[in-house]
Amino acid sequence: MTKYPKEERIPPSLSSSQAIELIKKQMEQIDKLLQLHCDDPEVRKWDNLTEQVIIRAFGKPHDNLDVYSSAYDVPSISSWTGNSNGIHQNSFIKTLHNKRSLLEGFIEQLKIFGSTEKSQDLSIIPKSFSKKVFIVHGHNEQAKTELALILTRLGFEPIILHEQPSQGMTIIEKLEKHSDVGFAFILLTPDDKGCKEGQEDNLRPRARQNVVFEFGLFAGKLGRNRVCCLYTGDIEPPSDLHGLIYLPFKNSVNESQLDIVKELRAAGYEVKI
Repeated sequence: MTKYPKEERIPPSLSSSQAIELIKKQMEQIDKLLQLHCDDPEVRKWDNLTEQVIIRAFGKPHDNLDVYSSAYDVPSISSWTGNSNGIHQNSFIKTLHNKRSLLEGFIEQLKIFGSTEKSQDLSIIPKSFSKKVFIVHGHNEQAKTELALILTRLGFEPIILHEQPSQGMTIIEKLEKHSDVGFAFILLTPDDKGCKEGQEDNLRPRARQNVVFEFGLFAGKLGRNRVCCLYTGDIEPPSDLHGLIYLPFKNSVNESQLDIVKELRAAGYEVKI
């Protein structure tokens, strides 16, 4: 029987300020990389160095490293015609934009949660972790209320930020205080519209910016298997990330109740219905 070596474990070795500085330096190079061909050796060199910075900032294994490593735009089957070189180049450009967004999120995590060692510890969550479940939401009050009722019936304590006492705290401080949860649901609802610069005639529905920010924050803090997105409508996703859970609903969150139970069970909770 073949024995495979265990994955190497590397503890974080950078302070928060050092990690933020190095991540920013990597981000500063992205605009130059966008001018290069996807096969340019400088691209691979940058990517490898960025992965090393993430490892030294958060340690290995870590969900942030996994998310970054899987942040590749994959062309759809319908686009596999015509100029394949152009298709790969467009995919490369989208991938760099995805990675820029991820790196921005990593910096916010480091700013909010302090030392990288704490961030690493927070990503290791036992199965018996808190039954508090955070609900990130936009303007869709019906979806928020329905999800909260589902979680309450299942024996969980839904945490909705604006319902918690402020006690003179800023939004960020309040979010940090109440983010000590075991799971997070993200409601991606079409509350805003946006587009790329120069494509004002192609506005698409998208979630509010605070929803996207909190989505990235909880994905980094809890790990991908403890964050689930519920979305409705033809909404533009934050990025083409693989490995994250997206559950669609049409008219009501109740349509996804069984899938919600499945995801909670997969995260280690005992859920009875």
